[in-house]
Amino acid sequence: MQAWELLNQNVGYSHDGYYGTLSQDPDGPYNAPPDYAVTKKLNAEGGNPGGVELRWTDLLALAVNHGDIDVARLVLFYGAYTFSNVLSVIAHENNSAEMVRLLLLHLTDKTLKADLLTKTYREGKCPRLIEGFLKMDYRAIEAQIDGLKSLQFACRHGHSRIAELLLEYGANTLVEGDGLGTLLHLAAEQGSVDIVSLLFRFQEELKFDKRDNGGFRKTPLHIACHNGHEEVLKSLIAHGANVNASIANDGSETALHIATKQNRVEIVSTLLQHGADTEHKMALHLAAETGNVEITKLLLDNMNRRKIDSIAMYQRTPLMLALLKHHIPVMQLLIDRGAEFDTMDVNGNTLLDHVVDGSTEDLNLVRFLPDNLDVSLFENFNERKMTPLGVAAFEGKVNVLKLVFEKYGSVDVDFKNEHGRTTLHFAAIYGERGAMEVLINHEADINAKDNDGWTPLHYAYGSFQSAAGPSRAEVAEFLLEKGSCS
Repeated sequence: MQAWELLNQNVGYSHDGYYGTLSQDPDGPYNAPPDYAVTKKLNAEGGNPGGVELRWTDLLALAVNHGDIDVARLVLFYGAYTFSNVLSVIAHENNSAEMVRLLLLHLTDKTLKADLLTKTYREGKCPRLIEGFLKMDYRAIEAQIDGLKSLQFACRHGHSRIAELLLEYGANTLVEGDGLGTLLHLAAEQGSVDIVSLLFRFQEELKFDKRDNGGFRKTPLHIACHNGHEEVLKSLIAHGANVNASIANDGSETALHIATKQNRVEIVSTLLQHGADTEHKMALHLAAETGNVEITKLLLDNMNRRKIDSIAMYQRTPLMLALLKHHIPVMQLLIDRGAEFDTMDVNGNTLLDHVVDGSTEDLNLVRFLPDNLDVSLFENFNERKMTPLGVAAFEGKVNVLKLVFEKYGSVDVDFKNEHGRTTLHFAAIYGERGAMEVLINHEADINAKDNDGWTPLHYAYGSFQSAAGPSRAEVAEFLLEKGSCS
């Protein structure tokens, strides 16, 4: 026998004030409260397998959980309360909109009802309950959840079915939040392509290139690229979003730069397939600095070969940036594609200057240089009027000097700058005894004179000595021992 039949047959209103009697139950007390009486009868008929004591609210929960609206009506009539724990079970698909409406009609506590609405929006798991609220109270469509309006919250958290209900019931699609942007910005951030599609369907003139009102002024496409939401990106592009729109509309970074910095290989590929400009502020420089070989290759495959040595980011070439970050695989790729060693940055430094003028002495970078490198590159001067060897000597990078001579024995060790100073002069200025010894061992002219007639020994005695180096006397004695003329 069904539970509602048992209830109909055995529970009724008695004249002595109780809500039910079980006159046919020889073991149970007459005029018993209904929860006890119904429990006894259900136990006897097998309708309560657990054999636990039931209350009206328990019976309501069972009825709702099984989608039995007749039992729900009956126990509500007899005094069951529609507490939120009962209402929460209507997420089950076997419950009808009629059941939802029935329960909400019996939920008279306004605070409880408001809390339930907020909880249901926040969890996003019970669109039927949301629909029930929307049918009963138009104010439910503008509910505030954690500082957001209901539709904003649904878009930001990917609750697509609830978002669809709100849109069907006329929620405002133009709502924006401080620093959050439009609904499309929120959907792009969350990565819900379903919600993006909904917004395009319900708002014919959706402004897909509108910028948010945060500090970076991004479009939804920028946000999708930053977060790696490829399907959202494709949907935005399909609806006409501009892949080359720059942040803040000031000619700064585009989506391609954002995706490159975030190492989003698939996003970069999609952008390039849809016409992203590879030459705007040179995304290649970013790829080289981040060290992503795949993105570097994608960009090289889609750009003008002549731009590979362009000066852009930090006024350096991509090859220089890769070198400074020690991204050797990217360096190799750039060289294989034709990157030059002799291109100078704005300070007159070539790749060789950056190899020897780093914060660390990374010999792998020197070893990486090709064996057939034009040794005349060692004769280029930077803004300090030093050659690459001069920089290494000046900074006392003994191992770098040794490896350069090992790889390129024909380097002119006595090459002079416009002031007539050789590499040995620079080593002497800062008292770099180890560097001086390497240079002298490779036949550096210990008595070479600059334009003022000064030899390395003069600089050892002079006023240019570093306070951190050896004493003037020690440097001078070393040079004299090696054959310097006093």
